[in-house]
Amino acid sequence: MIKDERRLSELEIKFISSKLGRVPTDIELKFIELILSNELENRDYLRILSRLNDGAKREVNNQIDLNDEYNLCVNTGFKIIDQKHSLLIDKDETGYINKINKLCTVLDDIVINSSTNQNVEKIFKKEVNNRKDSNAIGGRFIKEGGNGIIFSSAIGLKEIRNTDEQLQLNNSLVHKIDFGKRYFQKNIIQLNNIVDAINNEQWFLFAKAINRNGLGVALINLIKEMNHGINIKKDISAESLNLHFSDDNTLSILIVIQHDSFPQLNIFRKKNDLNIDAIGTLIDQPVIHITDKNDTLINLPITVFDLQHNVNIQHFIQPKIEIKFPKNVSKNFKNASFTNQLLKLLTKINEDDVLFKFPVPKRKLTNNYSSYGLFSINDSIDDQIVLTHADKNRLIDISPRLSGRISVANAVRRLACTGTKPKAIIIQNIFPKISEKSLWNASELLQGQEEAIRELEVEIGSRSIDTFEDYWYQNISAIGIHKQNSPKMDISFKQKSDFISLLGSHRGELGGSAYERYISGNDSEVLPSVDLRMEKRLQDVVRQGITTNLIKSAVNVSTGGISIAIAKSLIASDNGLGARIHLSRKLKAEELLFGETQGLVVVSLSEEDIMEFERICMMIGVPSTTIGRVTDNDLFTFNDAIKTKVDRLRRCY
Repeated sequence: MIKDERRLSELEIKFISSKLGRVPTDIELKFIELILSNELENRDYLRILSRLNDGAKREVNNQIDLNDEYNLCVNTGFKIIDQKHSLLIDKDETGYINKINKLCTVLDDIVINSSTNQNVEKIFKKEVNNRKDSNAIGGRFIKEGGNGIIFSSAIGLKEIRNTDEQLQLNNSLVHKIDFGKRYFQKNIIQLNNIVDAINNEQWFLFAKAINRNGLGVALINLIKEMNHGINIKKDISAESLNLHFSDDNTLSILIVIQHDSFPQLNIFRKKNDLNIDAIGTLIDQPVIHITDKNDTLINLPITVFDLQHNVNIQHFIQPKIEIKFPKNVSKNFKNASFTNQLLKLLTKINEDDVLFKFPVPKRKLTNNYSSYGLFSINDSIDDQIVLTHADKNRLIDISPRLSGRISVANAVRRLACTGTKPKAIIIQNIFPKISEKSLWNASELLQGQEEAIRELEVEIGSRSIDTFEDYWYQNISAIGIHKQNSPKMDISFKQKSDFISLLGSHRGELGGSAYERYISGNDSEVLPSVDLRMEKRLQDVVRQGITTNLIKSAVNVSTGGISIAIAKSLIASDNGLGARIHLSRKLKAEELLFGETQGLVVVSLSEEDIMEFERICMMIGVPSTTIGRVTDNDLFTFNDAIKTKVDRLRRCY
């Protein structure tokens, strides 16, 4: 091999040599580079993550402790499609991964970031059809220019078992089943059907997915998980080794069967007309041993595949940043009344961000106006698993660190508004190919996410980094545990004469807001800030108010500001209810109405509960301001700036 083609550094090769007790052959180094190709390509990004995880003394294994019987397992993926629905990249196994791993799926989540020309409901329904075994499927549509990104998360229940099953794996047989091209729906359906069928066979032990990283990575993951090695004897030349173990765009799984059960597998193969390839035999020591006839090509312990990241990363140079946001301004509304601006903004925000639920028994797509959370439906556990999304914020190019803090805090705050205690955060990052500019942005974004994670005291259920062209994107959701018989909150006002209160301090920042993007067209340099310590206290107040039955509704203030948050509550409320708001601040009217201050929640309470709730706010240290009351006149009024029938809001939404 030519020296300058080597992707492993000299330090990494020395580390491999120390683990082997000898100098690795060129074939072995090439094989290691194949297995670690993704890590090597994103090495500088992963160094940043390693530093953050080392600083928090944590290991991220995509599992969340639930109770003594079950853990939650998180699997994520994404696809990118162009405006003609052609697939540009597919790294999504969530439609079948839980079934392969014998996990009971409790939640499936789909977030579609599409261009305005794409039919998001059609895309969503297509994704749902891949998940027919799920009990709860939720989705979120975000419309903005460019190609479409489809993020997926599958949350599964994994039973905790204390068995000696690993001791029985010696000499077990490993085979590969191919189902055809990876992206064809009929092949995914066949895979799911075969997994169902083979799970009923006594000679079958378990299956593992082979993802886009190829057979080699799947085998290494198998060795790590089962703490057993594999002995592979195949007619493979050194020249074709990498081709054999890399991805060939085929949808495949690994199956492990009992050592004497090949005849039964052969009967199963003929019955189901399957293409099955014998891979090798499991052995005691966690090594991968590959021989071609009588010649050893690969003999490597699993430890050489743990890439050692240098956490003492260099200082990244901050690129020049220009505060300029994409606009979609309508000139007819820039000088319109605040009422008309509210209605226009409500329409645009609805296009940008709509939460859907898909009740599987009804197989019908329905809007979910009143609740931020997707709640699990499962009889195996008493509690419900709840998932909420972060609002899309547009600060990632301007202030990535702030963007990371905002998104994590927003997802967890939405959990609090359902009355749910946060458990973990799920983060999917898509970054551009590594460059000097991208490294600074990535470092800042990941650091911002990390600061919010630590301050809000949540686990990391999953945190991934993928690269694609010049994309900058973070998809963040939060998982919580909602205790059985605990109050479940939504955003709708409940009763005439209830008081409406604002929790937090409103500062009216418009920088990067929906108002600037769709109405004013300005570029304010006053960006929203995040006080994470106050954020935690705010969420404690909201949850305590809900669990003590003081709070009757709770709505997170985010995209569009306070006026949009209250409008959404009214839309979700019973017909005839309205809201009369009076709020005085040293702010411009547009800042007061549409400013996107972080750390605000609007709640409603009965008159007799106001004093007790304000006592809780004072005790915890959260500002609380009574700003209005629920009415029965079907009107939404906000100071002298906004006056409109609630029915007009509903027509916009």
